[in-house]
Amino acid sequence: MDEDDFDEDVFDIDDPPPLPPEAGEMTDKGFEPNDVWFKTASRRLQHEVMRQWFVTRFQDPAMDTPYDGGEGGYLYIQGGPYTAEDELYGRFADLVVDPDDFIRRVVDDVEQDGIDAWAPIHYDREDEYDDRFALSILAESEPLQRLRARIEQSKQVLTLQGNEEARRLAQQLVFASAIGATETFLYEVAYFWIDSDEKVLRSVVTRLPALKEEKICLGDLFNRLEGLKVHVKGRLQAMVWHRWDQVAQLYRAALDVRLPSVKELDVALLKRHDVVHRSGHDKDGNPVTVTAAEIEGLFAAIESFATELERRITSRNSEVCDGGIDAAAADAPPPGTSTAL
Repeated sequence: MDEDDFDEDVFDIDDPPPLPPEAGEMTDKGFEPNDVWFKTASRRLQHEVMRQWFVTRFQDPAMDTPYDGGEGGYLYIQGGPYTAEDELYGRFADLVVDPDDFIRRVVDDVEQDGIDAWAPIHYDREDEYDDRFALSILAESEPLQRLRARIEQSKQVLTLQGNEEARRLAQQLVFASAIGATETFLYEVAYFWIDSDEKVLRSVVTRLPALKEEKICLGDLFNRLEGLKVHVKGRLQAMVWHRWDQVAQLYRAALDVRLPSVKELDVALLKRHDVVHRSGHDKDGNPVTVTAAEIEGLFAAIESFATELERRITSRNSEVCDGGIDAAAADAPPPGTSTAL
């Protein structure tokens, strides 16, 4: 087939084009493209490169992921679930022309068997703690204080002057950064308690499926015990902190608290995806509009969410000091509280 006659609508993944040596190399983490070559390659070869990059990194969870026969489903103890859209957009959106349409075609190809939630193939070092990203959280109240400071800093960006396009971009960036600040807050709170309270560390290791079900070779037992806290911190670094279901599971296991409702945050998360991964456009190519009222509403929702989470943790700690928490009571939400995620 002539590369110039490539019809993406009839791309046959059962007969993919061979990739030349200069296209990239196979590494222990999967196929790694040569970005310089990739930018000038034909669309047909670009399509195959993106497909190869994805399928050498992610697999059907049925291949190697524990499954809970109840309502829990797959237990993604090695990370995930991942989506083809997020991963491919994150890697290639800046390298191809018309990424919304082109990458969508690759996503459709890898999902043609109905798999839309993926597990990693290579995960030996995924949760290894990286000291370069170490945190220093000295007080229980510090994460909330940091969150409020980040929100105030973001508000200052909205006062900057510029033309209409610059102001629109600033509003999008502030909106997206608000979700990032929330993720950081959740990470810092979990990090503080796991780092400072041995009981919390024990709880998360013995109750969180991703850790409780982790296999250890007997010969590694003592080394793993000695480095247990560091290993758990590595897990925290590897988490996707806007996966509310996984974050909720972590907080329940570690601290016996339910997350407050994330409904408002979830709506904002969808728009943030368009801002970050689609350059400010929705899946149909329409520009995403972020208003000042939306930003103010999101800041208020984040403040309410974070304040309520801190209250629940403080209340939980008070109950522990007063004689412990009843397991059934820990599973029940406070009266009048929504449990919807």
